[in-house]
Amino acid sequence: ILQELIDRDYGSREFICCDPEGNVWSFGTYWPKADEAAG
Repeated sequence: ILQELIDRDYGSREFICCDPEGNVWSFGTYWPKADEAAG
């Protein structure tokens, strides 16, 4: 794991990892209405 799971203020949830062959993978989701849910 290169970056632990993190929730961003703009609605993204993501993490970054590296496989045994050295390839870097980034996984994430995006919820564009995150600002509306907070307010």
